[in-house]
Amino acid sequence: MNPIDSSRAPDSNQSRFISFPPVLMKLSPLLIAASLAANAALAIVLFNRFSRPTSSDSSGAPVRSASVQTPAAARTFDPQTWTRLNATAPTDFVARLRAEGFPPEIIRAMTREFVREQFRARYQALAEAEANKPYWTRNGPFSTDPKLSAERRALGREVDAMMLQLLGAEALQPTPDQLTTLEQRYGKLPAGKLSQIQKITADYNDLSKEITELADGVLLPGDRARLALIQKERDADIAKLLSPEELMEHELHHSSTANRLLAQLSAFDATEEEFRALFAINRAIDLQYGNPGVLSPEERRARQAAQKNLVSQIETALGPERYAAYQQAIDPNYKQALELVTRLELPKANAVQVVAVQKDVEQRLAAIRSNPALSSEDRQAQFVALHQEAAQKLTVSLGARGLDAYKSSGGFWLQNLQQLTTRPAPKSAPKVP
Repeated sequence: MNPIDSSRAPDSNQSRFISFPPVLMKLSPLLIAASLAANAALAIVLFNRFSRPTSSDSSGAPVRSASVQTPAAARTFDPQTWTRLNATAPTDFVARLRAEGFPPEIIRAMTREFVREQFRARYQALAEAEANKPYWTRNGPFSTDPKLSAERRALGREVDAMMLQLLGAEALQPTPDQLTTLEQRYGKLPAGKLSQIQKITADYNDLSKEITELADGVLLPGDRARLALIQKERDADIAKLLSPEELMEHELHHSSTANRLLAQLSAFDATEEEFRALFAINRAIDLQYGNPGVLSPEERRARQAAQKNLVSQIETALGPERYAAYQQAIDPNYKQALELVTRLELPKANAVQVVAVQKDVEQRLAAIRSNPALSSEDRQAQFVALHQEAAQKLTVSLGARGLDAYKSSGGFWLQNLQQLTTRPAPKSAPKVP
């Protein structure tokens, strides 16, 4: 799959992206008039917001100023504009928008509303088909019919194709706020490449959704293989688009490696240099074994074994002191405790105290359980004493309110210990006379 080359006209080889129904090429004036009327309010706002003052040149012809905007109170909307914009074909509509001097971003917005109006009946039919499905037959309150979802995605591709056919490369240009979002998501890359990456990603995501929705939570080996291939092809298409430096920038922002690393390091205050070093180490495993989410159990075990060998590399990259902080930060028990102390507005050091109490108690609990010299009564008494000590120490770190919250949000080990204190001691076997 290749990104759209908007510099040339669509052909039959691009039918996946540009399936343009012939009937849409002959839109009636009535449909166009309805479309314009339905979006008149939006267009008036856009026109008033972006309209620019006019001046006259030496011949008296009006000239639009590109640098000075008219104050809001002075701008007016010419009611005759809609008469001039009324067209019998989509291409005429776009041509007249340009002739009126609308800025490119407004032409894109108005054209998209115009195009979506032509598909409104089909969108409405899909919505009604979903709504008419009996609620008690749905797999959850937010589930959708896979077939209807596929039709909706196909319809979206037709809208995009029509936009591309009407506006060419201009259809792919992001607005300033969209550009900021794309840079945050994909990296600081040229605007044109960001738009192409977004399109490539969306197309492959559509293919993945078709598989996962039909699987309905049960992925067969063939499904996993197809998902892995889709990810591989998506990454290959993006790699062809970017230079090596741009590809690294993109992968640091938007790759399965970066996403997993960000989740793993949520409690680790990494510098950019540390993040890049950890990314390079983990990326090598991803490139060799692939995304763990689509691996078979055997492949996942091989990947996990390879990851264990990364410990020395990570320690070397971070140094002893930062590696110790890294180990603490990726501990799930520490993450849960940190979330709680953050919510309670307590010092981060209190989360370290909570984890220390847990580790100490778990070690002592194991010793009590494995001590054959203890009677059932002595063992039960030590369980009670250990639970009381743990609760007291945790109250110092979390407070009474925090202790109650901890029991239900990560402190399940404490609940298990409490259950041991209330469990009746086993009865002694009767003596044989």
